[in-house]
Amino acid sequence: MTDVSFFWVAFVAYLAAMLVLAIAALRRGGEGLARAGRALVWVGLAAQTVSIVWRAFVLGTEPLHQFFPRLASSFSAGPRWQAAVYVLLAVVAAAAVAVGVVCRRRRVVWLVGGGLAVVVELILLDFLDFTRMPIEKVYEYLSLASWCAALALLALSPTLRVVVLDAALALAACLLVVFAAIQPKTIELQLVPALQSYWLFIHVSLTSVGFAIFGIAFVVAALFVVKAREPAAAATRRRAGLTAAAAVLVALALVIVLVESHLALEFKQVAYAPHELRGESLPPVGLVHLVRIAAGWLGALATAAYVLFWVFWGAQRLLGRVADRGGHGHYLFVVTACAMFAACLVLAALVRGQEGAIAGAYEQRAELERLSRETLGAADALTEQALEADIGRSRALAAEARRILASARWLPLTLDKQPRLTDDPRLASLAGLYRDAGREWKLPIRYKDIKQIGRSLRKQADTTAALRSHLRLPADRDELARTWDGLTAALRRREATALLPRRPVGQVAAFVGLAVVLAVPLAAALYWLGPRLGERLPEPARLDHISYVAIAVGYPVFTFGALFAGAIWAHFAWGNWWSWDPKEVGSLVAWVLYTIYLHQRYREALSPRTAAVAGMLGFLAATLSLAGNAFLGGLHAYS
Repeated sequence: MTDVSFFWVAFVAYLAAMLVLAIAALRRGGEGLARAGRALVWVGLAAQTVSIVWRAFVLGTEPLHQFFPRLASSFSAGPRWQAAVYVLLAVVAAAAVAVGVVCRRRRVVWLVGGGLAVVVELILLDFLDFTRMPIEKVYEYLSLASWCAALALLALSPTLRVVVLDAALALAACLLVVFAAIQPKTIELQLVPALQSYWLFIHVSLTSVGFAIFGIAFVVAALFVVKAREPAAAATRRRAGLTAAAAVLVALALVIVLVESHLALEFKQVAYAPHELRGESLPPVGLVHLVRIAAGWLGALATAAYVLFWVFWGAQRLLGRVADRGGHGHYLFVVTACAMFAACLVLAALVRGQEGAIAGAYEQRAELERLSRETLGAADALTEQALEADIGRSRALAAEARRILASARWLPLTLDKQPRLTDDPRLASLAGLYRDAGREWKLPIRYKDIKQIGRSLRKQADTTAALRSHLRLPADRDELARTWDGLTAALRRREATALLPRRPVGQVAAFVGLAVVLAVPLAAALYWLGPRLGERLPEPARLDHISYVAIAVGYPVFTFGALFAGAIWAHFAWGNWWSWDPKEVGSLVAWVLYTIYLHQRYREALSPRTAAVAGMLGFLAATLSLAGNAFLGGLHAYS
């Protein structure tokens, strides 16, 4: 078996646990099933721990069998810092065992301590140059996140005793494993542009921990609203239906005006791919064109109608036209928000494959153009040997960039530092890297500049290797031209049949529209299940207290990790403390919402239901911050 085999064992265990815990939450007297579900989570946690540790050693810079010889040599011949790290490895392990023995009756202590010890051990191994940070790659980051979700489930379940929360955490662990599985598992894909500063490790880690705690608060707040809901009066339901109808009609009129005024969602711009608009006549309207424009219209209509509904509903509450003492409006918000959140996650996984294939086709065309211009040169044909040499050169330069990043502690290089480093061989290596990679030597040179060079070279080598399957070698200029035409035709076919439009505004609108299609039946199911689930939940006061405590604990963690540590890292990597990047703005919005929440809760100025909705809004804002750069661009897009 390999680390991937244990990874899939963990996925099966988490999936089974999620189903068993969900059934236990919906049944009376389901404690036996709940224990079976938690046992499955234990199996998944053990398998994923083996997978994470195994992968850490497999990807290390030295074989595993050299671990003990290196340990012995560090104590006999040094260096001393290496011996100290080995001692610390033993101390951390011993401390974890001691905590487990002393606190064996308090699972929340020994389990969290053991999980922390595993992460610290992996970080210490990085100091020994055996492995890397356990979150350096997207696959590893998501895998570790699912591991933490399972750890939180097992640590919190004896204290909280809320089976629905256990099922939600099992669902989170399962979804994170799924999203990790669709990520490339090679070590080339970086999570972030540079990981040479431990400020970034602090930033990413604490932000993730804060986000996870807010996620627990989100789930518990939703459960509180479900539990605290009382059957709505017929007048309230009728008023909600009329308000929804009015919101849809106004939104429809607004969308029609925008479309007819050619201000948004023009049919040709949304339905057709760019190359289809360049000819004298458009291709016939097909199913994919109708799906794109219908999804775009539905997305714009649903967004406008949803916002208008809550504006109209809030205005009626303020004017005293609606007396929603049973929390029907809050319940509707919880149902729709949870359904849309889940639908967006599922849809993102579905469209990722199509979008990745289109991006890969563009990269291959650009790489073919570079080969035609540079590698072929004055030669008559591109040979297998020349192609291999080009790939080897790119990978060697990428490895050199990584060596410089690992050893050049004087980075960033500024104008005043350069004269003092004339005899430093690393400076000569850096100059050679810039020269061989064809990059302009322009001070200051920061970590992110070198990291981007190494990353682009690794990506170039991988794209060239993938392009080789399309070439018939040796390839002359005519063969390269035929390959270009073939890649262009394949790219146009992919763009013409892609589910989402090719322009940003149309993509966002169509994505929302398709998510609404998935969310409507899910919302109906949640609306029906809510009252039945509420019978199995603890008292509302307990759920409200858990949500409030979770936000109070996560707030300082998120504040320091997302804002302070993030600003320090941004200054280190990009030269600016704050750049008004979409992710930075989203984090600030989430932080402001949680600040208002805590302030108003302290003043007791919010009703429990309103406080629950406010806490959920903070988590949704943090989620948009997490994913917003994927379609809004910015420094954190890493593209």
